Amino acid sequence: MKRLILGLMVIAMVVPVFATPIVIKEGRTLDRFVISDMDTTVATREYYGFLAQEGDWYILRKDTSNSTQPAIRYAGGKVSYEANWVSREALSYVRMNSN
Repeated sequence: MKRLILGLMVIAMVVPVFATPIVIKEGRTLDRFVISDMDTTVATREYYGFLAQEGDWYILRKDTSNSTQPAIRYAGGKVSYEANWVSREALSYVRMNSN
């Protein structure tokens, strides 16, 4: 069983993937997001979808092709989580600290 642990304190985050990026303001934590979907069927990539009650969402992509140093990247938005989850492989993913 694989575990994904969240709840880390974030100073500021902007995920600039869509016209309305997610902005998590100073002092907010990611604990307002709950896991909604998980896809671990691809050998070298894992996807985890998270939703907040107000509709914000993000998808975490874990690239495991380099087993000693997996890459974690994020895509996010404020609307259309379901449609973006379906097309998760085609989304643009960035580091959490990218502006």
